[in-house]
This record gives sequence, C-alpha cells and structure tokens, in this order.
Amino acid sequence: MKKVFIPINTKIPVERQFPNRVPIWGNYEFIISTKEPEQEYDYVVVLDDIEYSLRLMCCKQNICLFTGEPPYVKLYPRKYLNQFGHVYTCQSSVLKRDNACLSYPALPWMLYYNFYNDKQKEELLIDYDFLKNRPTLQRKNKICLFTSNKKISKGHIERIKFALKLQEEMPDLIDIYGSGFTNVDYKYEVMVQYKYAIVIENCSYPYYWTEKLADTFLSGCYPIYFGDPHIGDFFSKEEMAVIDIRNFDESKQTIKKIIDNNVYEKQYENICHARDKILDKYNMFSLISSTLDSIPAKLDKEKLLLSPMRLSVFDRIRNRIYRLFY
Repeated sequence: MKKVFIPINTKIPVERQFPNRVPIWGNYEFIISTKEPEQEYDYVVVLDDIEYSLRLMCCKQNICLFTGEPPYVKLYPRKYLNQFGHVYTCQSSVLKRDNACLSYPALPWMLYYNFYNDKQKEELLIDYDFLKNRPTLQRKNKICLFTSNKKISKGHIERIKFALKLQEEMPDLIDIYGSGFTNVDYKYEVMVQYKYAIVIENCSYPYYWTEKLADTFLSGCYPIYFGDPHIGDFFSKEEMAVIDIRNFDESKQTIKKIIDNNVYEKQYENICHARDKILDKYNMFSLISSTLDSIPAKLDKEKLLLSPMRLSVFDRIRNRIYRLFY
C-alpha cells in the first residue's frame, strides 16, 4: 500500500471522511499531520497551502498541489507553483502550465466543524458511516442559507445583498445563519431541520464548487445553487436546482415554485443518490486517490524543501485588483 503525506494546516477532523475513520482509501494510506514528516513517502499532497516549510524525502514529480480557490479570491505565485510536480486546479491561468490538470477543489466537509470554538464536539458522531444513513423526511418546509457578513470580494457582496433582499421579500420561508447573522456551532445540526438550502459560492467560476454544496447534500437538503456554471457535469437537474442571484426576480420565482410543488418529496431519491456521490465519488480522498492512480510512484526520492506561499507586494496588489472587479 502506497503512503501519502498530507501536511494539513487545519483543525477540521478530516479523518471523519474515511469509512470507519481509518485513513485508507483504495491503494493509499494517508498520513495527515501538521508535523514534519518522519519518514519517506510515495506521495505528498498539499491542499492549497502549508503553514511552514517542510523538509521532505520524496520524488518531486510525486509532490502534488490541489488549489482551493478561484482567481477572484486567490492568485498563486509562480515561485510557489514551481515546487510541485503536478498541480490540480480550476484556475485557467494556472492550467497553462505543462504540469497542470483541471480539477475541482479537494476540500474537507465543514458540516461538523465548529467555527467558533477550537475544541471540537467529539460526541457529535457525524462521519462517513453516520452519513450513509438515509436522511429524514421530517423537516421544515423552509429554506436555510449559510453565509457570513464578509465583503472581501464582489462575490461576497452579491451574496449578502441577495440573501438580505430574499429574506425581506420571503421572511416566512428563509432563515439565514452564519457570522453576522444567527451563529450556530455546527452546520449539520441546523441544516438537517430543513428541506431546502440555498447555496451561493464565493463566485461563479468554471469547476469551482465547494463544501458548501457537499455539506448541503450530506445534510439531506435539496440545494438551490449558484456558482459553478458547469455544475451539471457533476449533478443532474433532478438532484438540484440552479439559480442566478444576479437575476433576483427569476430566482425568487424559481424558489417559490420549488416549495409550492413539494420538490423535496418528489426528488428525495435523487437527493440520496447525490449524497452517495459526495460520500464515495467526490469525497476529497476519493479524488486524491483516483488522481494519484495516474502518477507512477517513482523510487528516485530526494531531499526537498517545500515552502509556504509567500506573496510579494506585486502579488498582494494584483489580488486586491481582482477582488475589486470580480
């Protein structure tokens, strides 16, 4: 079995995405740690960035990066990207590199993560095995929407504007949660009470879809979605609805029809099917494993230093310009 080191710089309990919480997927054993690696590995996979420099014993061609953001949120410096043998990304400018391949982001689920307390609730038994159970049909015939009051990018501003206007015009049908609204410790404990969830990504960008959508399916909700224009490549029109928040009136009509026509009950089996795809096909460890299958585990390992992303003054200015206009 091949060993994969993931230097993850997050407190999210990603081991919950494995069956039985055992960090094995297919032919790969995953070593997930914030510490300096203590042995040689067949592969090293970085999820967006690392916290500090790492000394590695690995073949450079087997060091992989999965970017986590679209260009409207983050631009990746060339010097940082040059450290990796393979880069998996949705960013069109990065895809011009010879070693880059198109991929949606490899992101952990967030439905069991406490944003407001570093101490995670161990008795909250939400993991891969728990989520295999069929979701309950006994739910509020309403919509939940998770967002924050962040206004860093144009996409953040559009999301807040849409959410507030929708709540003003449909106050009995929508509840808003998140920082700056109604804070909750765990998304799952709220989402499992609702039939529907509006999911608005940070921006609309090809092949950029995130845990916002994954968490919705895993919670058993029917998503009303705005984001990746190619989301139909992953989920069918029976599994979710797509809106354009830039067209408020049309979006409002779509949302009202969904509730009036009891879409949740009609599409329940499709919601369950989409949830299974999140668990087994689009699970980030399934994505990583299937990606590594195409990369030979080379034996010619060498000592390497992997450094975190460092933004120059030019990089910071460029990022701010992107955020102003996109």
